[in-house]
Amino acid sequence: MDAPSLEPLPRDAQPLSIRRDSFARAYARHGIAGKAARIAGYSPKTADTQGNQLLRIPEVSAAIERYRRDQLENADVTVQQVLTELATIAFTDVTQVFDAEGELRPVHEWPKAVRRCVASFEVVIRNITAGDGHRDKVLRVRFVEKIEALKLLAQHLGMLIERREVGLPGEFAALSDMELADRIRVAASRLGGDAPVTFDVEPATPKRLTTGESGDSGRAKVAPVSLSPAHNRAPNEQTP
Repeated sequence: MDAPSLEPLPRDAQPLSIRRDSFARAYARHGIAGKAARIAGYSPKTADTQGNQLLRIPEVSAAIERYRRDQLENADVTVQQVLTELATIAFTDVTQVFDAEGELRPVHEWPKAVRRCVASFEVVIRNITAGDGHRDKVLRVRFVEKIEALKLLAQHLGMLIERREVGLPGEFAALSDMELADRIRVAASRLGGDAPVTFDVEPATPKRLTTGESGDSGRAKVAPVSLSPAHNRAPNEQTP
């Protein structure tokens, strides 16, 4: 089989070594870092580690994406087709294979959407009722897992947030805010996110000075200020 032809590299991109290019090609095909590293010629003992490290190299990641795009074009598969198939698996009611009496319908009567959710068939010949001497044909049907289809759809739609712990307890205690922000940005970039990382700081609660109450020696005390207009009126102010 001829190797897929890649689109031209960006001008500022560095060409990959033969081994790294082989890894990118294999990973685009299999999606398993360790397996791709072994195919590319890395030591089987360190292939898993090497594979994960290679995925963090921008040039390797870019090559993988180019190979994947080329594969999709050659296979004539669109994103919409994949999403439609996932939605079919995730939301089709597979109980449509049963009739009103709870008996399994003949396969040719199953709705097309249900048939697309079937993972495997198995026909078993066995005796169901002990002692009757009759051998029965049992059809076992396994459907594709809905939870996996839902997970993939949710990931595509940005409904799931990947969280990953970085560093050891106490490792960041001595860092300045700027250093900590830089560390967070680096960690976020390793997750492959394109959106910029921003930091929201909760503003301090506004406060006002009020005079001390009776028996308080006239000392001023600090009271929180509500942002609701009804709670910020002067003590003798009446509601219109």
